Amino acid sequence: MSNEFQINLGVDFGTRFTKICAYSDEVGTAVVDFGGQGLEESLVPSLVTVNSVGEVIAACPGETRSSDRSIAHLKMALADLGTLGIGDELDFPNLKKGDVARAVSAFFLATTIERAKKWVMHAWKDHVGARSVVWSGNVGLPVEYVDSQVAPRFQEVIAVAWHWAETKLPKGNLEDLVRAYNNCEALDAPAMSYCQTYPEIAAAVMSFANSRAATPGIYVYFDIGGGTVDGVIFNLRRHQGEVHIDFYSGHIQSLGVDWIAEDVVERLLSAGQPTSDPEKIKSILMSANSDDVDAAFARYGKSVSQLVGKVVYEGKQKDRRNWRGDRIQDLGTRRTLRKCLAEEDLNPLKVFVGGGGSGSAFYQSAISMAYERNTLEFYGIPPFELIEVPAPPDLVMGSVPSSEYHRFLVAYGLSVPFGEGPEIRLPSQFERVKPAKVVSRSDLPDYDDHKAIFD
Repeated sequence: MSNEFQINLGVDFGTRFTKICAYSDEVGTAVVDFGGQGLEESLVPSLVTVNSVGEVIAACPGETRSSDRSIAHLKMALADLGTLGIGDELDFPNLKKGDVARAVSAFFLATTIERAKKWVMHAWKDHVGARSVVWSGNVGLPVEYVDSQVAPRFQEVIAVAWHWAETKLPKGNLEDLVRAYNNCEALDAPAMSYCQTYPEIAAAVMSFANSRAATPGIYVYFDIGGGTVDGVIFNLRRHQGEVHIDFYSGHIQSLGVDWIAEDVVERLLSAGQPTSDPEKIKSILMSANSDDVDAAFARYGKSVSQLVGKVVYEGKQKDRRNWRGDRIQDLGTRRTLRKCLAEEDLNPLKVFVGGGGSGSAFYQSAISMAYERNTLEFYGIPPFELIEVPAPPDLVMGSVPSSEYHRFLVAYGLSVPFGEGPEIRLPSQFERVKPAKVVSRSDLPDYDDHKAIFD
């Protein structure tokens, strides 16, 4: 038996919550449920808090997600897609917001990783025994981030976080953290860190994309989280026995469950109308099943449909096959969540839906309606069938109910050690091919007429 015990951590650094899975060859993959008290204890709010004496403290699993002394929206600030969510009681005029975003993100991740390591060492102590543990990790990023100029920034933050978790966490106020970040030796070679970035949705489908049962073809996936909706299209290929994933398109937008609930409250406040508890709005968004809900959230539903149309249209532009005639998918039997009723005689385009909001009838409806709202039938795209991502057969959920597996699919895939997953290519590596239109009619819309939808 080797004197080393290798463990890889899959860190799903979410916009609102962060989840972690741990993997070793000997034990398998397990959800890190920290306090062992179910789902709540497995979700870490992605934020830090500044206490009354100015010390920065990372959020604990299961705690209240925000306060007037919290700094949130870390991931979106790093991606330049939003500003830091700074509590009303906080002010740091002498610091650049970008420096603060990097430092507090690294501190949050480092603290969460350190806590996860302690959990693993306790939960797996009988397996580890007296052996030396060799740690590695992957942190997930949306494909759109991985394929952009912000990717090195994320890798730098992750390298610093990993270094701090392996050595010693810095303490102090925001100025102290920024100083510690800028002086961290991990900045000299972030690409050499034992923790690397990896596309999130590639990870989410790892459980079947890496299996012998995975068939080549087109995969469409939308991940509905607390803060964002993230969508990709990729082509899975097999070459000499190895799996390759070609990402054709990938986009992310702030349209997640919590984000919509909070935006509704802000809109009501600005209009001088009585407000409601965000949790109540979120509950309606997640559980209601009536046309009234679609009408109440119509502006958000249209935005979700627009995002879906953009992802699917761009994906089709990168693929030369006839999606309405060729066999581009062979996904076997999966549980159908929702089916588009248009053109029942065609094989539908099967679309995986995952994440915490995947069970919401509102999101399922908005994704399905993207087909008609964006007139995708005119661009060689068949109607949609929304299907559930299958549960990984080897994921140990611990105290978390097995029905919640979809929340941990990204962390599960990220727990695969770096270099052992499929080889990937990103959307920028593929040229667009304008699709031929399948139906010949003089009144068909042209892409240029719909440019606002897809750009």
